[in-house]
Amino acid sequence: MLSLLRMSVHAVISSTGHRRIHSARSWLENRAAAEEVLIVGATLDAANELARTVAKKKGAAFGWHRLTLPQLAFAIAAPILAARGLSRSAESARPPSSPDSCTG
Repeated sequence: MLSLLRMSVHAVISSTGHRRIHSARSWLENRAAAEEVLIVGATLDAANELARTVAKKKGAAFGWHRLTLPQLAFAIAAPILAARGLSRSAESARPPSSPDSCTG
């Protein structure tokens, strides 16, 4: 079962990239260096670059996770789909029902 944690969400909507990046950078600069945050970027390189830029300015950052939107969707859905047997990875994640069911 998925447990929900209490968290704050900060979403920025702008038609220009530099405004979104500026807002995200400002928000990250106000986080503690060891505060756990999730940075969702258009690409993993973009999320990594944002995290590196702010961490360099702050001196360090720990617990800053970086994902793309598809990676986030997969991370949320994978355990549920696997539990229901609806994903290809569910076959390898499910333990065999008996020792005789293993083939090698």
